[in-house]
Amino acid sequence: MQILYQIFLIIVLTIISLSIFNVSKPYLINFFKNKKWLLFIFVTLTLFFPFILKTYYVKSITLQLLQTTLFVVLFLTYFELIRIAKIEKQKPVVGRPKPKPNRIKKGSK
Repeated sequence: MQILYQIFLIIVLTIISLSIFNVSKPYLINFFKNKKWLLFIFVTLTLFFPFILKTYYVKSITLQLLQTTLFVVLFLTYFELIRIAKIEKQKPVVGRPKPKPNRIKKGSK
């Protein structure tokens, strides 16, 4: 029975994390578009959060679930930014053609 509870918890946490990510994606992408390193620092801090605050983290299941959800949302945002940057790099550069010299017609004399 315990294993079913854990599987149910993982499924619910996944649905909640993905829905939060999809709702907040436009805001997070716009905010972190030029600040990828700041987002990377946040992801790293949320990953190592349990090691920093062991005493509070072990006691509270709510804190564990909140940290996991926050990590998943920030992690997905980081990889979404990387995907967008890759797509923008692959766009072909469209330049204007150079005007050829001596194409201007001179007025009649």
